[in-house]
Parts: sequence; C-alpha cells; structure tokens
Amino acid sequence: MQITSHTFKANTVKALADVELQRALGHVEKGFIDKRQTAVDALPEFDALRDNAVAIKNHTLKHLDLYIEAYVKVDTEGTGIAHLRRICTVGTAYNIVMNEPVAEQPFCLFTPYPEAHRWRGQSVFDLTRDVQNIKSHVLRNMLDSLALSIFPRL
Repeated sequence: MQITSHTFKANTVKALADVELQRALGHVEKGFIDKRQTAVDALPEFDALRDNAVAIKNHTLKHLDLYIEAYVKVDTEGTGIAHLRRICTVGTAYNIVMNEPVAEQPFCLFTPYPEAHRWRGQSVFDLTRDVQNIKSHVLRNMLDSLALSIFPRL
C-alpha cells in the first residue's frame, strides 16, 4: 500500500473527471441503498439484531479487560508434542469460549535490545533516558542563567 495523501487534490480532480467512476457512483443510490433496504425489510427482527449487536459491542468495550485472547503451546492429544492453539476466555472465571489450533501467532515484536526471559526488551530511550534528563536540566539552567545575566531582576 502506498501513501497518496500528498497527491490527494490531484487524485480528487482526476476522480471527479472520471466518467466511468461517476456513472458507477450514480448507481449506488439505486443499487446498494435500495438492495440494503430490501434486505432489512425481509428481516423483521433487524432492529432487534442491530440493537443486540450494539449492546454486545458496548459491553465488550466497557469490560475489555475481561476478554482475553491467548496463544499457547499445549499437548491436547497426549502425544508429547505441543501444538499452538488460540484460546479465548471471558469473564473473571476465564470461561473458555474458543479453543482452536492455529499455525502461527498473529503478533510480531521487534526490540533493538532484547532482554532474557522478557517479552519486551529495552529501547534506545531506555538506555539514554538519564543522559537526556541531565542534558535537559543543564541546558535549561544555562538558558535561565543567560536570561538573568541579560535581564537582571531589580
């Protein structure tokens, strides 16, 4: 995927002048919107389903700390070979709602300075924080001193 924000205005002018695109957009109201309304009308419980989905989403966001997705290597077959599984739990009792085998974890982590037995290592900032703080204090004090020497308080 390429970033095209720097050519947004030119892309907009080009899209507005594109006859084929404008013709396709003209069909949106007749095509997509009408077909969606037909599907909604054919489903009498649509409003209840939508309200239920909104309630589930809001509950999930409010209690996000109660939903856990974990990837663990477990020997579920008793063969002595652990396989990677995706296990999702819900609530404070950690009720398992999903337990499925997966080929790989969908996470990738890079750290410039790894630490043994830690998920996250150190960054450049972690290594230079004290030096940066000292430099900031020294420079701030130098500027304060310069300001007082140029404009002394009377």
